[in-house]
Amino acid sequence: MMMTYDDECLQLQVLATPTLNYKPSTGKQELRIGCVHGNAHGNSWAPFKVALSKTLTALEKELKDRNIEPVIVEYSIKEIRSQTWTEADFVNELLGCHVHFIVTHVHQGIEFFNAKKLLAEMERLTYHPGWPSGDKLCCPIFQQDKFPYLVAVQDMCNPTLYIPLGSEVKPLSKVRVTVVLLVCVSL
Repeated sequence: MMMTYDDECLQLQVLATPTLNYKPSTGKQELRIGCVHGNAHGNSWAPFKVALSKTLTALEKELKDRNIEPVIVEYSIKEIRSQTWTEADFVNELLGCHVHFIVTHVHQGIEFFNAKKLLAEMERLTYHPGWPSGDKLCCPIFQQDKFPYLVAVQDMCNPTLYIPLGSEVKPLSKVRVTVVLLVCVSL
């Protein structure tokens, strides 16, 4: 079932509610919303941005009553590439926000991040308000682990081997591949 913008807005309101339970001291208090996305015209960022805007509009009176100013901090893959962050620095940036939303596969397009280290660092987001957090960090869709899909439909696909990568994963440009072609001829 596909979610509508109204469904997404309701879901964002539910996710934002724990964040709104604090009362600011004097003056305006920033509510930093960290959003990681692929690019400005991406398939997931555009609808999410609309839903986030509708959510903030729906919460406008409550935010104003609490003297809270929402600030959306965008982290595009292009921007992340331009930083000299480690995997830990990237997660620290998200932890510095009151709530985080990751609407892309963060290990795609960021060649200098080690995917295993990044996923290990992201475990620190387990109890941080936002998405993904908790057990959603282990979601095979988020991690782009295709094997669980194949297990689910094993009766409908060809036999498949699962080969876990070792801790020393080399970039494909540094891996030598040798192809051996065997031709069998029957006489």
